[in-house]
Amino acid sequence: MSIPNDTETDWLAASSLDDWYANILCVGEIAPHQNLNLACLALAEYRRKYDPFARLIFAGPQTDATYSQELRDFADSLDLGGHVLMTEATDAGQRKALYLTADVALQTGMQSNAEALKEAERFRVPLVSTASANTPSQLAKAIHERVAG
Repeated sequence: MSIPNDTETDWLAASSLDDWYANILCVGEIAPHQNLNLACLALAEYRRKYDPFARLIFAGPQTDATYSQELRDFADSLDLGGHVLMTEATDAGQRKALYLTADVALQTGMQSNAEALKEAERFRVPLVSTASANTPSQLAKAIHERVAG
């Protein structure tokens, strides 16, 4: 369900994110088929090459607690611990706030999340997709080009 035009922004959902650090946003279900490990690898590369303060925000339902924990553990193994955030953010006002504080939206799923793509476009958030950049290094470079833009 897309965000209606008259949706009030829930700034509380993104209050800690409005601090001039780069915010990379992935919207959608937090599940294995979304290839979110690739987003973590790209963030590690991006932080190493371009911006050590950047963070990754996963916004969507966590339907598999085991996978969510595995993803947190994977992020920790890459020394990303405090730079990878997970939020349910299923409310339209919360998603709107996250889009408004995002510097780039990252699409990592094998199949595109049409709703997330439309929302990113609507809020004029640049989109980076694994369809055009399928390695962590290419994703990091594409993210840098969009953020530096």
